[in-house]
Amino acid sequence: ADQNLELRIETDSKYVITLLTSKKNQIEDNGYIGTANKALLRSTIASLRRRKYQTYFKWVKGHDGHERNEGADEMARKALTKDKASPIHLSVAPTLLATGAKLSTMTQALAYKAVQEWKPISAKRQRTNRNILAIKDITEQRFNYIPTEEKIWKSIRQKDIERKTRYFPWMAIHDAYMTGTHWLRPSFKPELQERACCKHCDAIEDLEHILIRCSTTGQQIIWGLVETLW
Repeated sequence: ADQNLELRIETDSKYVITLLTSKKNQIEDNGYIGTANKALLRSTIASLRRRKYQTYFKWVKGHDGHERNEGADEMARKALTKDKASPIHLSVAPTLLATGAKLSTMTQALAYKAVQEWKPISAKRQRTNRNILAIKDITEQRFNYIPTEEKIWKSIRQKDIERKTRYFPWMAIHDAYMTGTHWLRPSFKPELQERACCKHCDAIEDLEHILIRCSTTGQQIIWGLVETLW
């Protein structure tokens, strides 16, 4: 966006708005230690600081028929079907680059996290990260509370829940079920790739679509029965 114009951003993620507004200074003071997607967040905050005019954030309810929000979701789904990811430039100008944590904010716990981050760790799957972020967003919308990633994983390991039942959310968060764009692998034959789309809605048939968004007959009846049981 033009740096010399006022910018208004609409998003269905209260979590992202919080990171880029009320939590922004704290994150920078902590040197981005313990922050998820820190490269993306650092670049975004730097871009906001570079702007000469004000930037406004507005929360809109997701999956509620909001034209621009639905359009953004559709663009995200189309991006998942691309054979090659589009490059994202995350470079930050030296004058806007906040490096290290302030000594005044450094605690023993924060220092320990910093040491842990120096250790080589395997990169998390992008689909898993996206689903974790979605869980945080929905939880905040409904309960005004943002769970940590650790609490999310711990919640699905409750021993009071049958093991087979615990297995489903674990697989769902990792997007490990053979649904949606998983069928669009280049090595698959066309007849297999056709399984990526819902035959009723002609949309990508990922798990979210199957459980919530599909308008096929019987969907409302099933969720109505679930609500009465719950």
